[in-house]
Amino acid sequence: MGSAVGGLISGGLGLAGSILGGREQSAGMEAAAEASRFRPMDINTPLGSVDASLGGYTASLSPDLQQRMRGLLGMSDVQLQAAQSPQAGFDYISQLYGPQLERQRSSQESRLFNQGLLGTTTGGLQTEALGRAQNQALLEAGMAQQNQSFERGLGLLGTALDIGNIPSQQIATSGNISSGVSAAGANAGRFMSQAGTARGNQIASIFSGLGQAAGGFINNGDSGNSSARTGSFFSFY
Repeated sequence: MGSAVGGLISGGLGLAGSILGGREQSAGMEAAAEASRFRPMDINTPLGSVDASLGGYTASLSPDLQQRMRGLLGMSDVQLQAAQSPQAGFDYISQLYGPQLERQRSSQESRLFNQGLLGTTTGGLQTEALGRAQNQALLEAGMAQQNQSFERGLGLLGTALDIGNIPSQQIATSGNISSGVSAAGANAGRFMSQAGTARGNQIASIFSGLGQAAGGFINNGDSGNSSARTGSFFSFY
């Protein structure tokens, strides 16, 4: 009888130890999994913000940068339109240097008048030569202006697009931060899992030892006094 009771107690304590130890191991693994879980993170900078509260990413520029980007796009459009044809550049240069060219013509006319050449063939040839020279200068300056407008327009557009890419860059930054936090959590989680396994093994070992001790105590006792000895054992522990 004492042997059977001892075996039951030993087995029961061993089973209890296994169950409790398993729970500790499971708790450690669950804590490790939670620590390593990827969590999208919100970020806020002077350039804009990223909202990851709904599990995805919603990024936006700061109001100041939004206004700047709109302004750059508007200026880029003006410059690119000016670069569409040589005539646009020619008209711009003509308007810009018109007063100066008019002063040159007036000065020539006054000089020809003083020389008595105004209205003569010689005077007419000089007037025609000045006109051709002015038109050639305007044409060359207009073509240069066209190229400059094109380059400026592309530069302004590129700057605007760079600003427009800031939200995607901030999303990447948020993802990198979240990945770093997840990696750190995974490292901590390994220690949690190991600690849970160690606690589980320790509990199982303690209960197994108690079961063996109880079983041996009862089995070595007198079968007639097994109940009393069993009570004495548990009152001792």
